[in-house]
Amino acid sequence: MIFHKGIFDSLSFIDKLSHEEKQELNEAIKRGFEALLPNQNYFTLKLMELCERYGEEDSSFAIMLIDINDLKYINDTLGFETGNQLMIEISRRINDFFGKEAFICRYSWDQFGVALKSGSMKEWEGQAEGLINLFKNDFRIGKYNLIVGINVGMSIYTQDADNAESLLKCSNIALLRSKREGKNRYVFYSSNIGVIDYKHFALRNDLHKSVENIELRVYYQPLVNLSNNDILGAEALIRWQHPNWGMIPPAEFIPIAEETGFIINMGKWLLREVCRDYSHWMARRLKPIKVAVNYSPVQFFEENFVDNILEITEEFGLNPRFLIVELTENVLLKYPEKTIADINKLHESGIQVALDDFGTGYSSLSYLGSLNIDIVKIDRSFIKNAISHPTSEIITRNVIRLVRELKLKICAEGIENYEQLVYLRSLNCYTGQGYLFSKPVPSEKFDMILEEGKCTPAELSNR
Repeated sequence: MIFHKGIFDSLSFIDKLSHEEKQELNEAIKRGFEALLPNQNYFTLKLMELCERYGEEDSSFAIMLIDINDLKYINDTLGFETGNQLMIEISRRINDFFGKEAFICRYSWDQFGVALKSGSMKEWEGQAEGLINLFKNDFRIGKYNLIVGINVGMSIYTQDADNAESLLKCSNIALLRSKREGKNRYVFYSSNIGVIDYKHFALRNDLHKSVENIELRVYYQPLVNLSNNDILGAEALIRWQHPNWGMIPPAEFIPIAEETGFIINMGKWLLREVCRDYSHWMARRLKPIKVAVNYSPVQFFEENFVDNILEITEEFGLNPRFLIVELTENVLLKYPEKTIADINKLHESGIQVALDDFGTGYSSLSYLGSLNIDIVKIDRSFIKNAISHPTSEIITRNVIRLVRELKLKICAEGIENYEQLVYLRSLNCYTGQGYLFSKPVPSEKFDMILEEGKCTPAELSNR
């Protein structure tokens, strides 16, 4: 492995070095040791030293954070050995590009930090552009030619901040803006980047502590038999109660969780909470129901995806038959072989599989014919427009007919009013969910709904 795991693990070790030893270590790194790159702690220490020195000289320097795109995808599809070799080549390319003109570190798993010497904005922009152009050339790793994109966030001492911690924060915020603009972009921090980018930065920093700090919540939305209003199941949905920003919508933090890989731990936490709640319902002798849990492509990447699910249900002594695993079309589109194998393994354990957001992808009909899906969930966009738009009505009607003829179960998402419900009943759509029946609610409130056994439609204004 190119990156040394021990010597830079803590600032306490570095603090014990003499000035001469620090200089010797610093020079060794600058000479380009391929077996050693300093980590984030040492980079922070170096920035503190630079801030002190440049502050005395009344001059400026710049730092950049370089984010390597798609590293997790490469690791999961081609293997960690390929990923490690790729990072070695990336490290060499960055070292060769900057030479002695910069101080370079492995800032995190998929990021590098670079401290650039004193210069002008034009020079720093030229370095950023040159680095991005450098990555337009592919990497030859074994038998693969890999194209890797990057994003760069930059900040300047003292224009943006006058200390190491604030400089890094500014660079992180600029990096987030860069990633929003697309691959192979660089962005300098500026005060007008705005509060939205700062919030995104704060959420990214805080998310990994959300489980430990007991900030995550499980909400449930009932799945209802549309003909008689019986509760057949529930969809488990995750929520984040942030101490400063309040309740964070999933659309804000799920992409961050997927990008950082935290979605794996988050998903395991969610399933454990679902199992805990289900055990509680069974102990109270409430009606047995199915519980649907959403899985993202990142979670599906896991080699032991199914085994991890079964391991958690076994922890609670539960038969996994109560679970429904919800997958989206993009999973089926990208990884059909793995999908088929895992669906078969889930079925062996009695777990059903639902195709979520049906109708929003490109190859739905072909996959319905080749994959052993149990349930098709029609996306809310079709339900919303079916009454008022003839095209959506035709699509919705024929999709429901097709799914029924294929002997699959069907669930309509996003039912919001009586007109939609009457329409779906006329098409013999069996199951549905939506605000007309209940919005997603905390587990303690869902307990009361489940105790009733039915979920009677109500006007939204009365909810």
